[in-house]
Amino acid sequence: MAHVLVIDDEDLARFTIGEILEDCGFSVTAAVNGIEAFGCLDRMDNPPDVILCDLRMPEMGGVEFLRQLALRKYAGAVIIVSGLDELTAEVAEGLAKYREINVRGRLSKPFAPDELVAAVRRVLDGG
Repeated sequence: MAHVLVIDDEDLARFTIGEILEDCGFSVTAAVNGIEAFGCLDRMDNPPDVILCDLRMPEMGGVEFLRQLALRKYAGAVIIVSGLDELTAEVAEGLAKYREINVRGRLSKPFAPDELVAAVRRVLDGG
């Protein structure tokens, strides 16, 4: 069973994304920001197959989380999830790729459940 780490400070978004993915057979861990996400990662025996990361969050936002993730040499896949404008999300993705983070997609909020599932499956299938 593939494991997904969902990082989003919006309770409804985090819960809904988790429910959708769990209903499709994925194992899900959720965090409200980058600090909590690193706590989750530190407790995991194996890293998640995919990290879904929001960009704007309190305490440690998505861009800083991705920077720290690069320092940890995380080799798994990341999908950026954001309600910010397209240019901001594109710049964040570019910075993450520059730091050699394996960014495999971007979802703009709001998105349909089938878009979410398709993005995660595409990553897991190597597409």
